Amino acid sequence: MGNGPLSCEECVEQFIGCIVVAFLTSGSLEEFLEEAFDCLLDLIDCVFGDDIDGALAAKNKLNQARAKFNAKLN
Repeated sequence: MGNGPLSCEECVEQFIGCIVVAFLTSGSLEEFLEEAFDCLLDLIDCVFGDDIDGALAAKNKLNQARAKFNAKLN
């Protein structure tokens, strides 16, 4: 990464790259979805930058959604 925070466009480009790598390297749908959730967490970090409270709130919501999704898979 550069010397400062990334722009929203750069964050989205990074996210898309993460999703593509996850798709190409995962061995199953479940593995891909887990990696996709990790990509979303990275996107949250990138977009929120220094807004730690905002990032934590967004991550908590995403992790709640992840838990509900995993419960439906099992």
